[in-house]
Amino acid sequence: MKATVKLKSVLIILLLFVKGLHAQKTYYLSNNGNDNNPGTKKLPFKNIEKLNQLTFKPGDKILFEGKSVFPGSLIIDEHDSSRAEKPITIESYGNGKAILKASVGNGILVKNLNGIIINNLIVSSDNLGKNNGYGIKIFNDRPGNSILNMVRIIDVEVSNFRWAGIYVGGIPTDLPNVKAVDGCRFGFKNILIDKCTAHDNMYYGIYVSASWKTSSKDYGNEDVAIRDCITYNNLGDSTYTANHSGSGILVDDTKKALVEYCVSYNNGTLNVGATGGPCAIWAHSSHSVLIQYCEAYANKTNGAADGGGFDLDGGVTNSIIQYCYSHDNEGAGYLMWNYEAAPHILSNNTIRYSISANDGRKHAYGAIHIGTSGIPITNINVYNNTLITSETTAGKSKGIWIGGSVPNENLYLYNNVIITDGKVPLLDIEPGQKNIIFSNNAYWCSDKSFFIQFDGMVFNNLKEWQQVKKNGTNDLFVTPVITKTKKLKSLLMHIGCISLNLIALLQIHLF
Repeated sequence: MKATVKLKSVLIILLLFVKGLHAQKTYYLSNNGNDNNPGTKKLPFKNIEKLNQLTFKPGDKILFEGKSVFPGSLIIDEHDSSRAEKPITIESYGNGKAILKASVGNGILVKNLNGIIINNLIVSSDNLGKNNGYGIKIFNDRPGNSILNMVRIIDVEVSNFRWAGIYVGGIPTDLPNVKAVDGCRFGFKNILIDKCTAHDNMYYGIYVSASWKTSSKDYGNEDVAIRDCITYNNLGDSTYTANHSGSGILVDDTKKALVEYCVSYNNGTLNVGATGGPCAIWAHSSHSVLIQYCEAYANKTNGAADGGGFDLDGGVTNSIIQYCYSHDNEGAGYLMWNYEAAPHILSNNTIRYSISANDGRKHAYGAIHIGTSGIPITNINVYNNTLITSETTAGKSKGIWIGGSVPNENLYLYNNVIITDGKVPLLDIEPGQKNIIFSNNAYWCSDKSFFIQFDGMVFNNLKEWQQVKKNGTNDLFVTPVITKTKKLKSLLMHIGCISLNLIALLQIHLF
């Protein structure tokens, strides 16, 4: 009797094990295929709609024939199954990239699943003006879901979608008429977006977000990397005034993110936001974000604000922008801005080893612009940057601006090179700031004048400012035109870290 019970137990375990096994399947699609085929490489399917009728399992692959066009929207959701260690893969096969052509909806929707790889595709819509979807939308919207695991989007070009070229996360916070139901808090962790191009979308090129509220003290996404991506011509919504539209890359509601080797340009032209505006590459309501080796240029706004290069915005903490190049943007080159409803205090952030040239072309922005409309910004370091700006007919630019509705506190700015044409201030520091320290900076005005606005006073002499305001310790007023070895050595020693390439850049932009 005991032997029979044991045998039955073993058989049950074996049956459960066999049931859990799944032979990974690969499904092929070709324009020469037929939906009555088995979907093999020799006998492929033809239409995306056929795929939407199937149930996918962990490790399955969906392959589209390269250089072919496939109309429709691919949907993979909770009726399917996947795991981080055995992801579902969607990619091209053969020569070139397959083109998935959506109409009014999403290009690819993946919903409430762990483990997804999308690789080597072109995803576009027929008409941006009629589209109401996302190019690639990796989405977690089931109430009670914990944070889901593992997304890879690699070597994909996405264009002509309303909300975003690429979106990963929970229910987004910053889109019109989009609200999360109770219990929908989280998005994804372990996200990689690599070598992708997102262009000619309306609201965002690449967007990571989740459903945060002012009371949220955790983060909806974790461990995000966006590398070697290009975002351009994401122009914004010319009918939407309530908030911003037309950004290149936004990382929102995320703990630990990396954005590197990305280029973002000519975004935001049609934004008409009445309060906020778009930015080329920025983070919001996030912790431990590193933005490095990126370029942002020719970004714009047709609204009340922004259109800048880089931004650590409301509620960003313990984050760094470094080795970046911002130029010819209508907004600030590098912005830090906090507001009253931000879920975290904007604090412990750094901007370093970066360049701004000819930014602040519109409104009243500094090459570096730090301020608040509600909660003070605290504990900020700005060092070893080079800032070059000049007068503009469309705005009131300046080298560095610090201010806002309430005083900011504990800002340290040192070893920076700040250059203007003399018609705009090198520094514009509003009254009442607490513990704002300048030290070892080098200033120059190309007309050989000197112009600082500090704490409600105007200074046309460096020594007078140092004596009256007890600030600017060891700051220098010195020309960046390097003609003598001694002067070059002196400047290099003074500002700590400046390359010969950077000196050449100064000369190209100024002289």
